[in-house]
Amino acid sequence: AVDMISFWDPADAGYAMNLLAVKILEGHKIKSGDDLGIPGYGNVIVRDSVVYGQAWVDVTSENIDKYDF
Repeated sequence: AVDMISFWDPADAGYAMNLLAVKILEGHKIKSGDDLGIPGYGNVIVRDSVVYGQAWVDVTSENIDKYDF
């Protein structure tokens, strides 16, 4: 049985990646604690050139009706 699934909204993740690319091309250094201005990416963590956000979506039987699967 599955009680919960977790995933990232691909639109928000894609927007965050594009925003990071623009910032890097403009010469900005991305660092832990940066706020990208996107929900779930307001306090990113940078570790070994990987940028982590907190934008996961948890879906349970209680909130599944909120999503259009």
